[in-house]
Amino acid sequence: MTLDAVAGKTREILKWSAIFLGALFVIFIALRIFSIIQTAFAPPPPPGVAFGKLPSPDFPNNTVGISLSYTLDTISGQLPVFSLQEKVFKMTESQPDLLALSKAQNMVEGVGFEEPPVKISENIYQWTDQEKSRTLTMNIQDINFNMISDFLSSPDQPFFDQEVQKAVDTARGFLESIKLLPEDLDLTKTQTGLFSVKNYSIIPATSLSSTQVLQVNFFQKPFNNLPIYYPRFSISPLNFLVGQVDGQSQVVEANFFYQKPSSESSTYPIKTASQAFEDLKKGKGYITTLINSQSNKISINNVSLGYYVSEKKQDFLLPIVVFQGNNFTAYVAAVTDEWIDR
Repeated sequence: MTLDAVAGKTREILKWSAIFLGALFVIFIALRIFSIIQTAFAPPPPPGVAFGKLPSPDFPNNTVGISLSYTLDTISGQLPVFSLQEKVFKMTESQPDLLALSKAQNMVEGVGFEEPPVKISENIYQWTDQEKSRTLTMNIQDINFNMISDFLSSPDQPFFDQEVQKAVDTARGFLESIKLLPEDLDLTKTQTGLFSVKNYSIIPATSLSSTQVLQVNFFQKPFNNLPIYYPRFSISPLNFLVGQVDGQSQVVEANFFYQKPSSESSTYPIKTASQAFEDLKKGKGYITTLINSQSNKISINNVSLGYYVSEKKQDFLLPIVVFQGNNFTAYVAAVTDEWIDR
């Protein structure tokens, strides 16, 4: 065979190889497109509802004494379209531990409570720090606690003459010292409030220069791509008061009630945004924020899904529909009524 014949044969082989590979590529792309279209239009599997009927979200009782009317003022002028179902997660359960008291003692020693505790009930113990006039009460089973001191008993406490970030660092350091800094906190969402002391309580301060105590609130990261909301919206169950004691920034009051969702979940049918909006209009929602409302007319400019974490123990992480407007926030249970045990 001559060189020209070989070259021609080679070109022929390369041509048909290119055609074959091109055909394979076209078939692959067609199959991918078909798969995407099929996925997009195929109905989702029915909700699993593996936990049976669920409890209602533990919303506090509304204390708003006026009748509100609502108008929709979203960017699109429409309510959003939610998926037909959403995951409900079991909360992590604490397990019995024979060494729970010993572990708790080791933890509180990290923040200066050296003396043995007093037993209040089966799982509740109380530690006292006489030197700093502090008391810490902890459930040694689930490791939730609160701490109080005599800081608020005197209106003559010094003004906080340091940066706000110093208070945040102090609260975080307190959690680190007691070995209870949760991994799922979103520290970028930490919020602070400025307060002064009056009549054994705190009142909002107008500026840092008139501030005697700062409230630091830590918030959990979104879970299953949805934000977590609390009963008091801008106040987390993980909140701390930081004041100035003997020239040092210190935590003078602490509230730590932490609940962690587990990975165990099941899907449940949820309400449409329209159904949830009707529930809100009928007074079936929980209003967590209503500030300086001079009218009973509320304009809703954002509607979204989230998860609700109560300030009381709950067995499930439940989805909610969140309605927001100017200085207004309300929650409505998202799981459809037939799957709520009322």
